[in-house]
Amino acid sequence: MAAEPPAAADATDVRAAEPPAATREPHDVRAAEPPASESIAATALDALKDLPPGINGVALGCAAFANLLHALAPSPWDPAVLVAAAFSATLWLLFLVSRLAAPHRILEEATKPRSFFPYGAWEMAFAFSWARLLPAHCAIGAYAAGLLQLIILIAFLKACWKDGAPPEPYWNPVCMSCAATTIVAAPCLGSRHWLPMGSFGLALVTCLMIAPPEAYAVLRDAKVSPHADVALLAAPCSISAAAFAAMTASREIVLWTPAWDAWVGGVLAGLATLYAFFTIYAVRRRRATIKPFSLVWATMTFPSAITCIVWLQYAPYLARRRRVWPLAYLARVVAVVDLVFIFAVVVGCGRLAVDEFLRRRASSSELSLSRVV
Repeated sequence: MAAEPPAAADATDVRAAEPPAATREPHDVRAAEPPASESIAATALDALKDLPPGINGVALGCAAFANLLHALAPSPWDPAVLVAAAFSATLWLLFLVSRLAAPHRILEEATKPRSFFPYGAWEMAFAFSWARLLPAHCAIGAYAAGLLQLIILIAFLKACWKDGAPPEPYWNPVCMSCAATTIVAAPCLGSRHWLPMGSFGLALVTCLMIAPPEAYAVLRDAKVSPHADVALLAAPCSISAAAFAAMTASREIVLWTPAWDAWVGGVLAGLATLYAFFTIYAVRRRRATIKPFSLVWATMTFPSAITCIVWLQYAPYLARRRRVWPLAYLARVVAVVDLVFIFAVVVGCGRLAVDEFLRRRASSSELSLSRVV
């Protein structure tokens, strides 16, 4: 008996029209993919919980941009000053939320001087942005800044003592933040008030103690502070000079006589200029290790800005007394160049943040797919 031929495939059979199982996308994979909005929110929350301390350098850079722009052109650029100060305050607040969500990170970073020094920039960003955004309540911000300054300074010095860390430029954001308290407190409390006067005295003593050994170590050996944070070398003298200028701006006699005030201000401005040249030399020696752009570049913004502010404050006085008329114009030109530099660094740090966000989002999407497959 002949075998029956195999039955022809039914054209209506759904299984015949289905692609092979290997080429079909599993339904579970499609279902596991979160909506785009949820993915972005989750990635942003993850990034917020893991903000690096270096973001405080960007916050301080924005505050420095606002201060320098105000010193260069007080009236026409007020909206831009407020925008820069608001951006600084936003970054300050984001870092605060990040650390309040994970308080153990504060305790961990407080034991490592190089991880903790950006907290000094965080305190100064708070002081400067508060003074710009809430000038009617600047006294509250000044007292709060003074308290934060002392807490951070004590924790930092304790960590340096245990770690045996010698003075280097990265000490300056913490150790010299007291001068920032003077700058914001003197206009509203008066130069003879105990807070600006005491903060300035602490800043001056600290400057005399740490600036010379820092300069000696940095200029002697290029391996000391080999990265962009070497630019912090200029901070102690320049911010001390700016603090004294803020005290004398009230037209009160700060020390004993106007002659003493002029002499101290001139010495501090001269030291700020000298240390600015030291810093330029140190940066040039380390250009090979500084070149790759990173978040550490943000540490270069505040020292350059505060030095330019000192020059803007003292150059017209020197030009009148010594009849060196180009100095005032030269100071303004340098300040404009520095504004462009600070803006470029902040934008570059923003680009790094966007790249990091996109990387986190891509890695989280791959992780969710790998769990399903």
